[in-house]
Amino acid sequence: MFAVSGRNYHAVGLQLGGSVWAWGENGYGQIGNGTTINQATPVQVGGIVGATAVSVGDVHTAVLRSDGTVFTWGHNDHGQIGNGTTADQLTPLAVPGLAGVTSISAGAATRSR
Repeated sequence: MFAVSGRNYHAVGLQLGGSVWAWGENGYGQIGNGTTINQATPVQVGGIVGATAVSVGDVHTAVLRSDGTVFTWGHNDHGQIGNGTTADQLTPLAVPGLAGVTSISAGAATRSR
């Protein structure tokens, strides 16, 4: 792995070449593989190529690609995915309206379990 970001119960890794891998708790789809099944070993996140940075929030994930676009997925109760809804997102989704982004940081959110 080239870079790893982790928080609470899940982690995301960036490999040289730009592929993204995720593992851990997945109750809100924060692994990005289209399920809510926990992953004990890394699984490749589909639909992401050319990633240059990863950042993990409490139960959501953000990835920056080399073209300056940002992809997000996971828990979205406060709109942290950036797609105009509050529905959880189980697979990566490009954040509309963002271009030319140079860095990312996913934050925490108060949530109930």
